[in-house]
Amino acid sequence: MLFIQFFFPTGSTKSQLSELFDKSADFVRDEMFPKDPVKRTLYGLTEDAKATDYVLKVAGISDYITGDTPFVDFVHVRECLIRKEHVDLWYVGKPCIPGDEEPKLNTPLLDPAERYSLLQSDLTINGKLHTNIAALSLWEINQKLRIRIFGCENVADIEEGLSYVYVQCTLYHGTTPLSAPGCTKQVAYSASPTWYQWLTYDIALRNVPQDARIHIQVKAITKGQRKKSVTEENKPKSSKKNLQPIKSDTLKGENSTSVGEDICIAWINLSLIDFRSCLKTGKMTLSCWDIDEDIEDGTMALPDSVVSQNPVPSSVLLKIELDEFMFPVVVPSYPPPLADLDQGPIPSPSEQSRLEALMYNVDALTGLNEKEKEMIWKYRRFLKNYDQALPKLLQSVDWCHQENVEEIVQMLDVWAPPRMEVILELLSCRTPCRPIRNYAVSCLEKLDIHLVSTYLLQLVEALKYETYHDSPLARFLLKRALENREFGHYFFWHLRSTIERLEHRVRIGLVLEAFIRGCGDEQRVRLLSQVRACTILRGIAQNLKSEKYQNDAQRKAYLLEALHTSDLPESFSPVFNPYIMLGKIIPRECTFFDSKKKPLLLAFENGDSSNSEKKIMRVIFKHGDDITQDMVTIQMLKLMESMWQQSALDLYMMPYGCIRTGKNCGMIEFVDAMTLADIMLEHGGVTGVFRADLLKEWLSQQNTYKVDLDRALQLFTMTCAGYCVATYVLGIGDRHSSNIMVKRNGAYFHIDFGHFLGNVKYFEVLGLNIKRERVPFVFTSTLAFVMGGRDGELFKQFESVACRAFSVLRKHSHLLVNTLSLLLKAGMPELQTTKDIEYLHSTLLLHKSESQAANHFQSLINDTLKDKSTALNFLAHTLKHL
Repeated sequence: MLFIQFFFPTGSTKSQLSELFDKSADFVRDEMFPKDPVKRTLYGLTEDAKATDYVLKVAGISDYITGDTPFVDFVHVRECLIRKEHVDLWYVGKPCIPGDEEPKLNTPLLDPAERYSLLQSDLTINGKLHTNIAALSLWEINQKLRIRIFGCENVADIEEGLSYVYVQCTLYHGTTPLSAPGCTKQVAYSASPTWYQWLTYDIALRNVPQDARIHIQVKAITKGQRKKSVTEENKPKSSKKNLQPIKSDTLKGENSTSVGEDICIAWINLSLIDFRSCLKTGKMTLSCWDIDEDIEDGTMALPDSVVSQNPVPSSVLLKIELDEFMFPVVVPSYPPPLADLDQGPIPSPSEQSRLEALMYNVDALTGLNEKEKEMIWKYRRFLKNYDQALPKLLQSVDWCHQENVEEIVQMLDVWAPPRMEVILELLSCRTPCRPIRNYAVSCLEKLDIHLVSTYLLQLVEALKYETYHDSPLARFLLKRALENREFGHYFFWHLRSTIERLEHRVRIGLVLEAFIRGCGDEQRVRLLSQVRACTILRGIAQNLKSEKYQNDAQRKAYLLEALHTSDLPESFSPVFNPYIMLGKIIPRECTFFDSKKKPLLLAFENGDSSNSEKKIMRVIFKHGDDITQDMVTIQMLKLMESMWQQSALDLYMMPYGCIRTGKNCGMIEFVDAMTLADIMLEHGGVTGVFRADLLKEWLSQQNTYKVDLDRALQLFTMTCAGYCVATYVLGIGDRHSSNIMVKRNGAYFHIDFGHFLGNVKYFEVLGLNIKRERVPFVFTSTLAFVMGGRDGELFKQFESVACRAFSVLRKHSHLLVNTLSLLLKAGMPELQTTKDIEYLHSTLLLHKSESQAANHFQSLINDTLKDKSTALNFLAHTLKHL
């Protein structure tokens, strides 16, 4: 039975949670406030104190339970219910609540340049005198698109054996090529090659999509053999439908050699329309991006990469020219939607069934064939009632026909409101069309901020796919960040942690500056304190791994001295939770973990005096590993948990706080629990991994009362089911006994997600690489014994719940795929291309029926339980770390 404990300055009282479950927060405050003046005095209150002078504050964190909202609807209360923990609240005076400054939303977030917004009727030259023409409409320019390549500068001899160099240009709309690659002639490799050559596309300017870009690569030819670069292996697949032949003065084949291979040495994306909606014209010099073999730090030559230029002075400079016109060429604004949009052709019952199958079975990874695209385009107006049909329709549009694009834009106002999974897909790199992206942002504005914050990481990544720095998405995120302090906190750290990436530095820096200028003094001071603390801790963690410290004793002495003399703030919030307040550092309680990167386990005084029971607050600071993958995995766990809860299935997951603070560093929440390795070693010795009863025995020691033990076993069963399903679907690797933890209340959870999407570790035996993990997820006889073995009631419940949880995730496969798709540019080594995300297709068994998938997962449970390799893996890990 769960209780609410109400604390006063010198006393406390409590009530059963079930009695106040559906009451408003203010009703609970008034009901539990002492009515007797004598009792108020005993509790440290004045005799004339009134309940309305106070609010309820959550013990230990800066969160308040107040207003007419039902008590059970507060996030903290729900979390306590899920984790089966008591709720501790303090009565605090209203003046103690820090006031938010009014955000400066009336001033421009970014100083906008003059932008044209003219209709075709305003721009047409028909019937106008020459003296009355101020601009031309792009939609009336029938001239072919062409680009002139003059030459390059700063082309370095990156390696011996490069013989020729040439430039390749391809017109793209998002990831869809609109032309075949066109190439200049090949000239001798040098530091300043020249071509002076026009490349002409067989597409009229009037049909060039507004957000099209020319993907330019400077390529060299090797004399010998060379392994293909990452760029060449990840070229986008071309569709024959819209490819336009390209004409050039000299094609690639002329004067070329068949010896060697083509390699990209520099690249850049050139958008054809500027921010003001004007066609770019004239001569220009482009500062290109170099190809870096280190994918995580370097840029990849892909058409959906950045459109900004390289700020490095020594970068390759490419000189080009676009056709000039007598007047500025402007892209007209699309006319307002038609009020009487007709239904269009109606599909037959069989065609409707095929269309519905496409809506539910085709996701962002599978795509459509030409016949499917033709059918979707034919029945486009009928499909407006299917929100998930919009991304499929966008795949079916011929973007080289302006009339088709105009019709799609006009249909947006009558389209069914899209769900979050559709909005995410509309903001991906596959949808560069500005009106479509603006429509997606307008849909975001109608959603609850808590739902939007769930996908904040994806939305920040989507900023990278915007053509211009100032975009509706950037303005939307800034507005929400200025309106909500918690949203702003995570928005700041997601931006700051990616600003070190050179290709995104200007855009991220502009948005970050706009937020810092408008967030208010109190928020600014809080964030600066966190930045200062993270900077100091990063230096200490980096020095701790220095070779001059030859053993752990010397490292411990250095850590103690460094923390004693550090200038850490006396109070600040950990970056993973802005509601917690840390006090002064306690050096004697600090240590580091026995692993390669030596993560710091730091102890602080409790910065919140209302939480008198918890004197020490612990956090983990990690340096040397990119924890972006951990952060993403934990986000996916939270997302899965919400999917299960929507299906009335609570699996009590433990997604702890984890935020990346910079390159290869971050702060992680410390959870008071024991690893399986420690439990087995302390209570069973080295061979404890083979004792099936050991974990249940440990839980019995931690929960001496039967009611507590029964609750712990139930909680263990549910959490184990959740993590078995989640780690299987996400393909979590490197699962050993130190990456699995159990709380004393029975909650089972996984930590350290350095490998996912099927990437596992190998060990070498006699020159052969042997996969260390041979089972799809961890489920040993030790875990099954806690549930009473195969014949136990809890084991049967585990099987039923796990299969049901797996079924729920299958129904939300599109959301899982789209959530990961927006993170392809986040710099994670195991999430680089769509092929990595295709792992979800194999684990979710999307090609099978519900019953077949349930039976398959049931067989996985049985096979995993029989397999002994996990126990041997645990043993090897224990012996290695003795």
